[in-house]
Amino acid sequence: MLLANKYLLIITLLILVSTQKTYAQECYHINLSKHFNIKLKVSRVSEADSFPLASTVLVYIIDQETNKEIQSIHIDAEYLFDDVFSNCTAVRSYVTGYNADADAMDNDYGDVVVANFNFDDREDLAVKYSSGGNGGPQYNYYIQTEQGGFKLNEFLTEQMIYFPTEIDAKRKRLINYVHANALGENMNVYAYNSAKRTWKFVKRRFRRG
Repeated sequence: MLLANKYLLIITLLILVSTQKTYAQECYHINLSKHFNIKLKVSRVSEADSFPLASTVLVYIIDQETNKEIQSIHIDAEYLFDDVFSNCTAVRSYVTGYNADADAMDNDYGDVVVANFNFDDREDLAVKYSSGGNGGPQYNYYIQTEQGGFKLNEFLTEQMIYFPTEIDAKRKRLINYVHANALGENMNVYAYNSAKRTWKFVKRRFRRG
């Protein structure tokens, strides 16, 4: 009986593996930053084209002058639609201006965005890790350190989550607009204290659509 159960388990695993497929996407970006290039490698395992089970996003930061890798970032992404990271032009930079004025339908500002999120004149990164729901895709935010590396900012990643529609450098604020219900959306305001190097949530205001 135990032997039969063992064979049944093996057969089930073989069937599961055979119905899955692994595929990968790779992009190389030279127009998002003034100082570094970005190489993206995304791999997935899925049962069907419309239902990714797992996605791994690898982000390689490469120095433009030396062509040497500065840092690699590993992201175990949550649910991502099939078209995410499949189009190498679906990126944006508020530093070089690449796709900066492109429409952001459903709060989707691109798979990778380069901007200055903490107003210190250094280039930072936002990388999509989930396609989200009605509010739009969700991002991991990486702030560039004084040493030139990138560190995950937990506040922006876990509290702000959605990409900011407005980056207010004068008041050091990030503002996003997120779907609330059938009647409208919430405006969320986050402020940065450059002296303390800390973020705080300022206010939320409902706006009728």
